Amino acid sequence: MNNSLWKSYAFFIVNVFLTFTFIAFFYFSFTSANSVVVDSLFVLIIILCIASVGMGVWCFASKLEKANVKIENVTIFATILTFVNLVIFMLF
Repeated sequence: MNNSLWKSYAFFIVNVFLTFTFIAFFYFSFTSANSVVVDSLFVLIIILCIASVGMGVWCFASKLEKANVKIENVTIFATILTFVNLVIFMLF
């Protein structure tokens, strides 16, 4: 795995964790779960949103500093997933 490819996969994994956290948050919100669990998931969503945006900027900035680096499909998919998660967070 080369130097820039692991950043793309790390960015993708953060976004997958964020998506699963959203699913768990909505599940526990609509099933009368403990409020501590729901509050903890909400804090985790905020932390993962910040981490996701930071990882995205870091991933693209590291690729733009090199002239001939191709942006991988996993980076593009993770970016789309970031925007979807942010839209869901803003609508909630």
